[in-house]
Amino acid sequence: MPITTDEVERVDLRELFRRLRGRRAPTRTTAGTNRGYLTVRVNLQERRLVLEEAKIRLHTTTPHLGGERWWAQCPRCDRRIAILYRLPWASGFACRTCHGLVHRSAVAGPVERARLRYLRAREALGDRQPLLGGPLPPKPPDMHWSTWDRLTQRLKEAELQYRNAFAGAARGPVVADR
Repeated sequence: MPITTDEVERVDLRELFRRLRGRRAPTRTTAGTNRGYLTVRVNLQERRLVLEEAKIRLHTTTPHLGGERWWAQCPRCDRRIAILYRLPWASGFACRTCHGLVHRSAVAGPVERARLRYLRAREALGDRQPLLGGPLPPKPPDMHWSTWDRLTQRLKEAELQYRNAFAGAARGPVVADR
């Protein structure tokens, strides 16, 4: 079974650049990973990021509505990437492709994919501890009612898909409550 991106250390550069927005001077900061924090030196003028002594080139693109989007260049294959990964037995960071990693949903079965879809729908509503069939969290005050209605409908559909996937073909599909 292939190793998934959730099982290895990763640095999401999008979050790092969000925090550095507006700064141009060389900066020493920390980059959050799924395993802790790393010290990072960023020099946006020279378009360079130093991550544990590995120098990583940076690039920018201009989104359609303006602004600036920062990307890293994979040190191994020169692809433009937003997330760097490091395997425990490998030296240095590289992109998902170079390490041969896959996303969890690519190796998950139908029940697991339905469960992940359900959990994402609960989290979109602001639920931090989602339970199957649990009560809905209160509507966040800054969310429009039309958004809340759309997200709750998506949650109902995801819960039904999860129940159907879990029930399996042996028992037949679960009928939605009216």
